[in-house]
Amino acid sequence: MKIATSYVSTAIVNVVTDFIIVAMPVPLILRLNLPTARKLSVCGILILGGVVIVASIIRPVTLQNLDTNDLTCKSSTK
Repeated sequence: MKIATSYVSTAIVNVVTDFIIVAMPVPLILRLNLPTARKLSVCGILILGGVVIVASIIRPVTLQNLDTNDLTCKSSTK
């Protein structure tokens, strides 16, 4: 199996699990006995986890552009 295929398949699993982890507590928070403003602020903090999802999407794109033959030479010349 090619390394690029492995990166992409791992990235897909990571994005899906990150989304589930971020989205799962939102319905539970909305059912809490809290003022609406407090519920929205807690949900907003959880939604900031979307940054992790974006990073999980950008990572395989960056990794596909790497030359896997000699990573140390490529990284030291930049």
